[in-house]
Amino acid sequence: MSAKAWLYFGAHRLWGKNRGARLAAYRREDRLGMADDTTRQLLTRLLAHAAHSVPYYADLLAPLGDDYQAGPEAFLPRLPVLTKSLVTSQFERLKSRDLGRRRWRYENSGGSTGEPVRVIQDQACLDSQAGLEDLGLLWAGREFGDLVATLWGSDPDLRGHLDFKTATLNWLANITLLNAYRMTPERMQAYLAWLNAKRPKVIVAYAQAIYELAVCAETTGAAVVPQAAILTSASTLHPFMRAKIEKVFGCRVFDRYGCREVGSIACECPEHAGLHVFPWGNFVEVVDDKGQPVPAGQEGNILVTSLTNYAMPLIRYQIGDRGSLAPEGSCPCRRPGQILQRISGRRTDDFTTRSGRLVPGIYFVHMVSTTLNASALRKFQVIQEDYERVRLVLVKRDPAAAMDLSPVRAAFERVMGAGLQLDVDFAADIPPAPSGKYLYTISKVAP
Repeated sequence: MSAKAWLYFGAHRLWGKNRGARLAAYRREDRLGMADDTTRQLLTRLLAHAAHSVPYYADLLAPLGDDYQAGPEAFLPRLPVLTKSLVTSQFERLKSRDLGRRRWRYENSGGSTGEPVRVIQDQACLDSQAGLEDLGLLWAGREFGDLVATLWGSDPDLRGHLDFKTATLNWLANITLLNAYRMTPERMQAYLAWLNAKRPKVIVAYAQAIYELAVCAETTGAAVVPQAAILTSASTLHPFMRAKIEKVFGCRVFDRYGCREVGSIACECPEHAGLHVFPWGNFVEVVDDKGQPVPAGQEGNILVTSLTNYAMPLIRYQIGDRGSLAPEGSCPCRRPGQILQRISGRRTDDFTTRSGRLVPGIYFVHMVSTTLNASALRKFQVIQEDYERVRLVLVKRDPAAAMDLSPVRAAFERVMGAGLQLDVDFAADIPPAPSGKYLYTISKVAP
């Protein structure tokens, strides 16, 4: 271990954090092979704790006995879905009775689903989340101490100057922050020049931010030195975005999935055959609107059970996203456990027809990105204002350039109906949401 690594993880230990120990354990099991029942044991222990120490779950589990001991995965659908509104209304009853003996903190969601929520996380949970983030970087090829560039914007520190503690830890870990909130044309050119000169081992970025940087490089003809790897997160990585990023930066993209409430959920391995759900951190279900599991490959609502947060257990937590699971063992890397085949986006990305039929938001993203001239378009956003009214906001590279919208209109009418009113607005820019995430589709119609 290098001197900087020793100081970095040593500082965490002084503060009562076990980030280094968690990473070492995860790395060892990932390399040598983990027990097949790792997730099952963690899930069983969590349910036992919830039944004994958490009032909300104690009431739900008491009539069901300890049936979860035999098969916790199959037992979960007998419990109700935990929605964000339930987390808010049952906040006090979701707290563990031993909270006073734990080190814990509040964590707020980014609110990108339109329903922000506050949860409690204990230190063991936070250590696990940090270790899993580090493991994802290892999968992308970064050993501790290798340079990491972070194109990010959700950390409040990025809005101004970094405090001494954060700046020191970043120096020890060899992390350079590039502010995704300040992506002016001049700043993007400066970022590209810095990446060319430094060529970090991994670029960790908002998917939309690194996509915009790729588009800037392509549009301006800026030279780009091939990079080593890019790890995207915080918003849906659409296929057209991945293709552009990999073409411009000359490297593979590793997609990572997570949220503030439960931390890192899944990440691509070097085989890029889906996102492996970290078996030490969370258990994922994909269910229909009644909360019942759907077969592998079928899209549904994503539910997440945090395996490490005992301060406020989140069991069958409806994260607000939709996706599908792949059959276990379908990745050539042969890592055991769950694999997310696809993450389609937030439930609020989906549009609703008057008959109640849901149209996945990814359909509109695909239609616009493939139907219109991509080289003439810088940004777009599709907003469902009402059942028969959709607004398309376009940001053109050349405001004077003509654009044929008839193919898009026809594609939208095919799924929303012939009576659809499509309003087209041309804008100078489309700002990100308050969370820092860029939203391609927004529905103002409740499902």
